[in-house]
Amino acid sequence: MNADRLTTTVQAITLLLRGAPPHQISFDSDLMIRLLKHHDLDAAANYWIEKIPAWKLYFTKLQLASLTASEIQAKVRYHLVLGALKDALQVIGDLQPVLFKGLAVCQVYPAPHLRNPGDIDFLMPINYFERAVDRLMEAGWKLEPSVHRDCPPEIARRYGFALIFRHPTSPVILDLHRAPVDKTEPFWIEPEDLFQFTPNLQISVEVSVASLAVEDHLALLALHSVRHGFFRLIWFYDVHLASEKWGNSLNREIFRQRCERWHISRAVRVGREISRRLFPTQVLLFPDIPLDVGTRRSIARRNNLTIMRCHLVNPGSWRRLAAMIDLLDNRWLAFRYLMRTVFPSRSLFATNEKSIPSIPRYLKDRLLKIFQFRRDISR
Repeated sequence: MNADRLTTTVQAITLLLRGAPPHQISFDSDLMIRLLKHHDLDAAANYWIEKIPAWKLYFTKLQLASLTASEIQAKVRYHLVLGALKDALQVIGDLQPVLFKGLAVCQVYPAPHLRNPGDIDFLMPINYFERAVDRLMEAGWKLEPSVHRDCPPEIARRYGFALIFRHPTSPVILDLHRAPVDKTEPFWIEPEDLFQFTPNLQISVEVSVASLAVEDHLALLALHSVRHGFFRLIWFYDVHLASEKWGNSLNREIFRQRCERWHISRAVRVGREISRRLFPTQVLLFPDIPLDVGTRRSIARRNNLTIMRCHLVNPGSWRRLAAMIDLLDNRWLAFRYLMRTVFPSRSLFATNEKSIPSIPRYLKDRLLKIFQFRRDISR
């Protein structure tokens, strides 16, 4: 992909999504349409093109029709997920579920349907989790295959693994979380912190649900934008819009304390700074703390070309490991995460049908993984 061509097209995308006029810019409209669709921003783009007709001069009628169709599909998808949310709340609404991520983030967009809600993400109080699982299954929600679905219950509780359910009649997924991230990740966010204040979020005239405090939610969004080995421009747009929407009401001292307590300060600053560079805003979250060398390096690795390619250059499953290490707040956290990834607990390999592997079998499997890693990084 030509870097100059990509750069001008990314600039056009971010200009459009900020609701700014084109200002006689030059970009590749075909590439722009492809990127908008790939990063799930085509519905939002169509909204702004309709608001600012000068943008229509840069696209063919066929391209504009494609974007219009995307927004119509987005409206259908949003109402489908909203209906599934209503169904879920009828089943487990009294068990204090807290909505976060996709469907909750939709509410910071100019119109909620412009953000694909993806799955319904519920954070459940741990003492209600098993009851919620039983109720959903009794109501016809189907437990979906996942990496940790079949691990023993005590292991699932210890590591905070989520369960995934499919709606009985519509293609909507519900993620039931014990914690925002599980303990195999480099970041651990104490779930009890998030339940301290859960304001009511009015999703529609008929639907309201508990959600996260803005300080907690913005920290999670900024973390989410960078905590994978791949990227979506929409995740940085989420951070931008949430910062704009919540900036005046956000308690910056609480926000800073949360990031420090969860050891996500660098990751959050990287996500926030990338978002700010893509979508300039005057909202400052860490106004008195300059960027350190490690944070600047992490930001530089996630430039426009990397984001549009959707992943860092390291191949295979180790790409995410490399992506995480340079986001951690200190070397001890990085070393601990590396060792936990190379030599995870043997209990993680147990299932309801399979016991914990023996030490010789475990060591053999881990050595094979290490040899595979060496082959990957030598390519």
